[in-house]
Amino acid sequence: LSADLTRLGVGHVWLRGGEPGLRTAIGNVPGLGVGTGDDQGATWPVPASARAVLVDPQVIPTGTGRTVAAGSAGRHLVLAEPADPRWWATLDGRPLDPVTLPDGRQAFLLGAAGGELRFGLPDRSEAWPRAQLAGLLMLAVLAAPRLRRRP
Repeated sequence: LSADLTRLGVGHVWLRGGEPGLRTAIGNVPGLGVGTGDDQGATWPVPASARAVLVDPQVIPTGTGRTVAAGSAGRHLVLAEPADPRWWATLDGRPLDPVTLPDGRQAFLLGAAGGELRFGLPDRSEAWPRAQLAGLLMLAVLAAPRLRRRP
């Protein structure tokens, strides 16, 4: 279970309420960290989990803006996100080639080079928020009471 949670990028398992037997069962899952909690709920960390990992062949948690050391030529950056052609990644400003893994996650060929790693989705368009604002203003004008002068 912990390997699947790591693959999905789950950092913590949270339980609200729950009976002592359930808490014990979750706490005994191999690979989960030591949990903490109170009467309201409990939390267990998932070690080595992150939104992004380097696979070299061991799994190394990483993130955007971090510096990556040089490594083997077959390394991959794997995101705990579904594959989407809008994802981008760069290493020292050089674009990385995207790869879709068999399980549907987004990955990039990292190669042996090191440097500053950046990844993300493109910024959203400004057009939609502006159209919403224009519609809201039009609605406010239409809803405003009319002022009439009597002769």
